[in-house]
Amino acid sequence: MLDLGIAAIVAARMGSSRLPGKMMLDIAGKPMLWHVLDRVRQAKLVTEVVLATSTDPRNQSLVELAENMSIRTYSGSENDVLGRYVEACAENTNTVVRITGDCPCIDPAVIDSALAFFFAGDYDVVTNRSSYPDGLDVEVLRVSVLRWMNQCVKNPKHREHVTSFLYSGEVIELSIGRMLHDYDISLLKLSVDTQEDLDRVRGVYEKLGSTFCLEDILALEEIGGF
Repeated sequence: MLDLGIAAIVAARMGSSRLPGKMMLDIAGKPMLWHVLDRVRQAKLVTEVVLATSTDPRNQSLVELAENMSIRTYSGSENDVLGRYVEACAENTNTVVRITGDCPCIDPAVIDSALAFFFAGDYDVVTNRSSYPDGLDVEVLRVSVLRWMNQCVKNPKHREHVTSFLYSGEVIELSIGRMLHDYDISLLKLSVDTQEDLDRVRGVYEKLGSTFCLEDILALEEIGGF
């Protein structure tokens, strides 16, 4: 029986240095963050989507966008993203899906697959980062793991990147499952950090519309559609 307290928490803020204000930049007539939140909430196994941003006043537009989509928001620390994730969890949250706000091509089916993999293996943590594209990366964690890290992790770098501590070699007692694609497609970049990334993602939306999956993107690449 699947866990009913499954929160997909999307971390986003306006203070990007490489592409300022990228969360609200237009893709196919909607802000980038709108697409991320809308695609995440299409995952069938997710019971709640939460926007986790910071108290920086620049992020108020993100809060308003999420609230207009009837998505719960939490505003916390700008740099302590680990703490922000923990505090964004509701009382009944047992499982957290970690999504970053610069992934407008995130695939709901990939989220569901990661959750199914997580529950089937009874893992503490599941990641698909080793063979999936940057921009379709998903992590699933027991909320108890997040709370444990929040108590013991002091390094600001690990607190900013949330789960990097888990892969640092310092943790041996947790079961970490790695969900692999049929073949390695990790070199395909679909997150948005630069103007070049944004142009690439806009191209995907121009060719595929707003309803597409990973396989549709791969087909575009195979026929030279990028």
